[in-house]
Amino acid sequence: MVGHQLSISVFASTLRKTNLLVLFAFLGGSVFGQEVALRIEFEGNQRTKSSFLLQVMDVDTMNFDEYELEMGLQRLKNLPILVGASMEVDADRQPVVVRVKVVEGAVIWPLVSFGGVEGNQWFLVGLSDFNTGGRAIQTTAFYRNIDGEHNGFFSISAPYIRGSAFGGGIEVQRYAAIEPLFFGALSEGVDYLYENITLGGHVSYAFDYQHRLRIGVSYLEEDYTSLQETDPLSSFSFPQLASKQKYLIKASHDYNRVNFHGFEREGWSYFQQLQVINDLGNYKNPFMMYWMEARFFKRFVPVKINLAMRGRIGVSSNEVNPFAPFVLDSQQNIRGAGNRVERGTAVAVLNTELRFTALDTKYFAGQVVGFSDLGNWRKPGGVINDLLYAQNLQHFAGMGLRLIYKRSQLATLRVDYGVNTQNREQRGLVIGVGQYF
Repeated sequence: MVGHQLSISVFASTLRKTNLLVLFAFLGGSVFGQEVALRIEFEGNQRTKSSFLLQVMDVDTMNFDEYELEMGLQRLKNLPILVGASMEVDADRQPVVVRVKVVEGAVIWPLVSFGGVEGNQWFLVGLSDFNTGGRAIQTTAFYRNIDGEHNGFFSISAPYIRGSAFGGGIEVQRYAAIEPLFFGALSEGVDYLYENITLGGHVSYAFDYQHRLRIGVSYLEEDYTSLQETDPLSSFSFPQLASKQKYLIKASHDYNRVNFHGFEREGWSYFQQLQVINDLGNYKNPFMMYWMEARFFKRFVPVKINLAMRGRIGVSSNEVNPFAPFVLDSQQNIRGAGNRVERGTAVAVLNTELRFTALDTKYFAGQVVGFSDLGNWRKPGGVINDLLYAQNLQHFAGMGLRLIYKRSQLATLRVDYGVNTQNREQRGLVIGVGQYF
């Protein structure tokens, strides 16, 4: 299927590549100083709008060259809604015609994941549409059960509104789980039922398709209900119930230079976010949290290995409070450790994977993965040097499998089994959809 034809004009005097200059010379006469029309035709985009694809390519109409066109093509390949893109240049016609053929992937995709350790299980089922309206608008809805508690989530996020660099979105969720909270006067944690209802929205600005600023505001209702009775003989009495109405303001910066090569990745990215949380109506002494995540990918093509690394550093207000924001969790950072095993007011995590492609067919691929998850936490009220102390260190290593459906960049079934290198009795299985990072 051929999409809409879009015409752009470029000045040949700005072209830097000799081969394109030679091609344009066949158009007749001297091209220097002339305006040469260029028409881009998209093929294969049955659902995706041609105007959106041209916006993602980000071709500078006043400074066009072969390199810029190649970079635009790579940006198309990086779209999770596509699984391939190629182009042909026809310089024998006037205007010059560039035919861009795209292959759309499966973008309406089920969300299925589950895992846990003994006495601490969770599962998630839902659906995501990554190309709502043909403009890469992402709509997500899922149901999640954690420790028998029912949870729901819905969000819609548009990267570009009416073709501008501004975007926006909304989300609403209920999150409930049994959370162990740790009090200094007690030798072990106290189990609470934690409930969180959140309604929020955000606006964003894109410098380019992979470089974005975002500001969001949310309203939260939090409830903690103790599942254990206070011992009347104990000198310490922990709270039985806590309820808060809060507001949250967050600002994030996402800079992504990771290129997709089918199901493999190459490049780097970083993401940083600052959050300010306080009780509703209170603007003094807010709780603040900052975290940064960097990713690095390297392809070793001859041996079919893709190195993947993710580093996370986070720090928050260091209150002596059992409700610390950073958690040790199989779903998020340390595979095999269990869910919400420990909390802290600072965190440093390094995840490393070696992904070996053992199977690569027309439609499916399989990877064998070896991984190492290393993390450290600062306990509430501690010092930042706690992140360097070996007694706080958690290191899990293990193996995993990936089954990849190549007609969608979203369709990866993940199975990982991690073991604590310091205590091999501590281990766990994590299953999900999509790469871990």
